[in-house]
Amino acid sequence: MLFRRAKAAELPLLLAIDGVAHRDPSHRAWLRRALAERAAWVLVQTRRVVAYGVLRRSFFDRWFIESLYVVTDRRRTGCGSRLLALFEEKAAGSDEIWTSTNRSNRPMQRLLRKRGFVQRGRVTGLDRGDPEVFFVKRRT
Repeated sequence: MLFRRAKAAELPLLLAIDGVAHRDPSHRAWLRRALAERAAWVLVQTRRVVAYGVLRRSFFDRWFIESLYVVTDRRRTGCGSRLLALFEEKAAGSDEIWTSTNRSNRPMQRLLRKRGFVQRGRVTGLDRGDPEVFFVKRRT
């Protein structure tokens, strides 16, 4: 597997992976900004982009995994775990790395716990009826 920064020209590929972007124009605009800021990363397997995510120091100047998506046919094969591990390496100089997911996203919550992330709170009102659950992984 190859891990590298996503290219602006790969926007259509990333939109195909990311189900939210198809129904939310603001999410598409967010992804374009992430690409322009070189904060988007892809995981390539046999010359195919199988996962992407965005990592920035955007959460109170802490590393925050803003998104992580895996193509449907590669879910539960280790791609998500590998991408998380690579993001953890990118944030190696920091004591912690944060992320969040919807309460309804049980597979992501299981993956985060498996990788050693601990739930640290939730915010209601972002997605109606589906609170955002925050996780952190500390190195110390």
